[in-house]
Amino acid sequence: MRVRTLPVVRGVRVAILAVVVTAVTACQPAGGPPGGALTPAADGDRGPALGAPAAGMPTTLDDLVARAELIAAEWQDETVLAEIEVDLDERGAWQSARTMFLAADADRFLALVTAGGGFNQQRPTLSTLQVQPVTAEGITAIPELPPDAAEPQELADGPAAEECGIGVPRTVLYVTGAPVAWDGSAWSRPPEWTATVTAGDAAAAVDVHTAELIRCLE
Repeated sequence: MRVRTLPVVRGVRVAILAVVVTAVTACQPAGGPPGGALTPAADGDRGPALGAPAAGMPTTLDDLVARAELIAAEWQDETVLAEIEVDLDERGAWQSARTMFLAADADRFLALVTAGGGFNQQRPTLSTLQVQPVTAEGITAIPELPPDAAEPQELADGPAAEECGIGVPRTVLYVTGAPVAWDGSAWSRPPEWTATVTAGDAAAAVDVHTAELIRCLE
């Protein structure tokens, strides 16, 4: 029997996003277009900006994951997708997307960000999240994204928007709880894909398969 877990606590989630967004913003050329080339870091923490395997903004989860996995495979062997975030505009079209990958015993995670002009990659250390590298055994517990996971537009336009007062534009988060639920030797809760729809201060946990509202989040 699978145990459903709610998305990562919002405070922790914000911390993760702050790491990725700060890293991407810090290396974005002033006045440059989204998805532009990154400036190499002096400490070598940042990888090069890689062009997307196909041009244009992804429009489906399958498309996003397929493109991101090609780049993740160049970073580490046998990477595991742990998070997806998609920003939608007022009309529900994809505006930008971010993915996070983990690898066994790696002291860094891979964050890929795209706004349609390619993928920028960042490799922050797990210590920035105050978590330990996930062992090979722990990595195997992270499930693949369900093939029947609802698309971001479906989740964003579901009943949660009205019932929880979620405005536009909206962001859809797909998370497994990894790596923050890893205590260094075991999972504090089993990794499982869950979804959250947010806009400003409003947020709702929704069923990742059906878009059914689970609960509004404070």
